[in-house]
Amino acid sequence: MERPVRNAFPFELETYSLGYDEDGDEVTTCLVVPTDADPSRAKAKSVRLGPNEMIVLNAYETFQCDFPDKYTPTGTGFPDNPLKCVDVLHFKTFAIGRMPDAEKRARRQIKDAINTLVEKHVLAVNGGLLWRLR
Repeated sequence: MERPVRNAFPFELETYSLGYDEDGDEVTTCLVVPTDADPSRAKAKSVRLGPNEMIVLNAYETFQCDFPDKYTPTGTGFPDNPLKCVDVLHFKTFAIGRMPDAEKRARRQIKDAINTLVEKHVLAVNGGLLWRLR
């Protein structure tokens, strides 16, 4: 009987900006940061979201319904159990129509809201995919 492997080195991932691509979208990676916290004992904290973050999160919920069979792959940077996901670039295009401001400003607001939702561990991004954590 195999025993589950327990993470002997708890860590968190922090988003780190590498710069911007030709479309003006921020290119990011993650840094592994050691932590003393035991994630199995952590209680879910309520997360306060701003208006743009709420718009993006609601847009994500609507958009992912169009892709009921798309799930995260397995491997480094992805969840252990596959979760529903969407293509992040297609989602950004969809979300622009949900923002009340002009397209150029809406692009920045969406990008900032996604980054904030990732920092708050509500959404995750990897390999061009976007998925909800909680």
